Amino acid sequence: MGKCNSKMNSQKGSLNLAVSYVVTIIIVLLMLFLAFRFFTSGLSDANKGVIYVDSVQREQVLKRLSLENMNSFALFNKEKVLAGDSAEFVLGVKNNFVYQKTFNVQILFAEGRDVNGKKIDNSQIPTDLYLWHRQSPIELIIDSRDSDVFGLSIAPPQGTPPGEYIFEVIISSCDSSCTYYDRQILRLVVE
Repeated sequence: MGKCNSKMNSQKGSLNLAVSYVVTIIIVLLMLFLAFRFFTSGLSDANKGVIYVDSVQREQVLKRLSLENMNSFALFNKEKVLAGDSAEFVLGVKNNFVYQKTFNVQILFAEGRDVNGKKIDNSQIPTDLYLWHRQSPIELIIDSRDSDVFGLSIAPPQGTPPGEYIFEVIISSCDSSCTYYDRQILRLVVE
């Protein structure tokens, strides 16, 4: 009888060990999956030139959009940066329509001015926008009377002459076709 109990306890222990092993494997696989999703979603936003906006900045933009009759708002519309570094801008878009709407946000290079305010010849400026901002346009789907806040990163490429560079952020509302909705001007001072 002692051998039977010993054998049964041994089998129970093996079963408990096997169950623990399976549960551990499932948890590890779940953690790997979640880490992979987090990593790839972070990279996809980084490739779009979209950056994280903290809750304080988000609330500031939402407050301005709700208090004033605006379609869009840029929290920081002028940033100083060295060539090769990136400037971060926080923008908000408010859907003033009575139904859910898709918006396209497109960044366009407008012009550059040197430190004396003289217009820089475009041949001296790397004007390929992909070098400055990773992706344009950005698509937003916003519910009726709601707002969305997001951050954009613009980085002047190495070799960009010092001066002020102006970008237009064009916001279009889209149904079957896109129409002008609003715009913001962003100024980037390259030192």
